[in-house]
Amino acid sequence: MVATKEEQKEFAMKMKDIAKGIAIAGTVGLLFSSGCGSDSDTSKSQTQASVKCQGINSCKGTSDCAGAANDCKGLNGCAGTGYLLVETDKECADKGGKVI
Repeated sequence: MVATKEEQKEFAMKMKDIAKGIAIAGTVGLLFSSGCGSDSDTSKSQTQASVKCQGINSCKGTSDCAGAANDCKGLNGCAGTGYLLVETDKECADKGGKVI
């Protein structure tokens, strides 16, 4: 049986569609296996450092959030005037800070 040119074109288009589908499925599989799009790492780090510890930032501009003299992250004027997030109350105390 000999296929007409129209049948050959139709077959070629179907094969291209199949190849595209395979490529897309492979890409999606790679993304899932690599963890791309996963919030697991982000949420883990957010839950670990959850204690606000005032007075332990090392130098100007290194606080996580507002202090008495400023209302924006990283705008503290000198060491110890903002707060940083730490994992535990003990870690804050060990560093010489005050839990707020």
